[in-house]
Amino acid sequence: MHTRMAAELGADVVKTDYAGNVREMRSIIEGCPLPILVLGGSRHDAALDVVRGAMECGAAGVFFGRNVFQSEDMPAFLSKARSVLHGDDESAGNQ
Repeated sequence: MHTRMAAELGADVVKTDYAGNVREMRSIIEGCPLPILVLGGSRHDAALDVVRGAMECGAAGVFFGRNVFQSEDMPAFLSKARSVLHGDDESAGNQ
């Protein structure tokens, strides 16, 4: 509901939580006329799975902070996330 409200209030883009699975997230994206960026939320080991799910359901992109800055190897995480975002990911499930 908040994504639709943001659109109706004049937002250009919406940053929102990942719904937890592709099916639910896809329904949110399809119900909102604006591009949706999925936020990373608190630091967790499944961050690349969130990126994969966001791309699979049609999100415009991701908006991560601590999952990048607090990763054990920031360049490696960014490289893997970029691969997922560009559809070059061959390591499904690997962090």
